[in-house]
Amino acid sequence: MIGSLGERMLRITARHADAWNAWWDKTGNRVDNIPALRDAIDTACQAVGRDPTTLERTVAVILEVGPHASSTTLATPLMGSPEELAAALRAYADAGIWRVKLWLEPNTLVGI
Repeated sequence: MIGSLGERMLRITARHADAWNAWWDKTGNRVDNIPALRDAIDTACQAVGRDPTTLERTVAVILEVGPHASSTTLATPLMGSPEELAAALRAYADAGIWRVKLWLEPNTLVGI
């Protein structure tokens, strides 16, 4: 899944960064795709002698907050009731993500 350039970038991140972030284009905007990415960054940390728990993990997620014309076609937004969205976001914490960065759809003042 991760090519040689990707592996080198993960090792650079593991060696020098305070945090690692995955965008929705890498996760398909679904928490189910986090474990493989998390395992890859954990492996990179171990390869450079870093404790993986010292690297902050963040992810960007597209969240639909109302009807809209999509401003991005990279992934299907998370949708649902407030309770369903809260549960979906908590699932990222359960997958080892420290912070979720939201891209609101519509990505306008109304959406914000």
